[in-house]
Amino acid sequence: MTAPRLSAILLCVGGVWGLGIPFNKLATATGYDPLGIAVWQQGFALLILLPVALLRGAPLPLGRRELGFCAGVGVFGTLLPSVLSLSAVAHLPAGVAVIAVSTVPLFTLMIATALRLDRPTPLRLLGVFVGLAAIVLLASPEALPDPAAAPYLLLGIGAAAAYAVEGNWVARRSPPDMAPITMLIGAVAISLMISLPVAMASDRALDLSGPWGAADWALAAGACINVLGYVGYIWLIGAAGPVFSAQVGYVVTVAGVLWSMVVLSEGYSATVWAAMGLVLLGIALVQPRAGPGPA
Repeated sequence: MTAPRLSAILLCVGGVWGLGIPFNKLATATGYDPLGIAVWQQGFALLILLPVALLRGAPLPLGRRELGFCAGVGVFGTLLPSVLSLSAVAHLPAGVAVIAVSTVPLFTLMIATALRLDRPTPLRLLGVFVGLAAIVLLASPEALPDPAAAPYLLLGIGAAAAYAVEGNWVARRSPPDMAPITMLIGAVAISLMISLPVAMASDRALDLSGPWGAADWALAAGACINVLGYVGYIWLIGAAGPVFSAQVGYVVTVAGVLWSMVVLSEGYSATVWAAMGLVLLGIALVQPRAGPGPA
């Protein structure tokens, strides 16, 4: 496939994926509990992923090693970041929340360095400090309509840190022959098996059996968009390689902010735009340098 076509697909995947951010904001706006939303989103994800896996003939993760690996991905890559990011977007402007969550590569590098999985160059370390400066800007009174919401940035950053743990878990523990969609099904299923009993026991489960309102449709749309985005990202990795595909993070960040302006009529101060610029610069600096992937 030609480079221009791959670039166009990357823009489409990132643009669609970023649309999930304002839908998550709409789902939380009526007071729906983040854990309850996460349970339904995981259920919708399985309804989409299982038929895709069956059509492709992908095996289910049934071995002990596969299930243990999927459990780590399910907790750190699905359950924790979903609940944390939904909690953050419930109290922050959606655009600010997406900028906070987009710091994943910065935490991935820090964790990989601590585990001696990576040896960062001075330029990549500079990227970490640039990203931290962006977080400081986001926490400033000029960046938020309500300065009292600043502590909720920690939830968005916590979601980014959870994704970073997942990334390093995948790098260390991924079974060599496991298909990405098999991993995703196992992770979502295990996450659902944990979150559903907790939500029911704590009276945080959502009853969607009645007539659906805007929040219910937003919940379902957000779930579908997230799955489509992830499946598109997996396809890109196979078609163009991981280094090229990692650039989808830039598109999701920018698209999430722009879609929030269109769908939610959000507006941002110069401080927020500066923070987004610093985050994108930091992500660019921490990315590993590698040759082109398969075309």
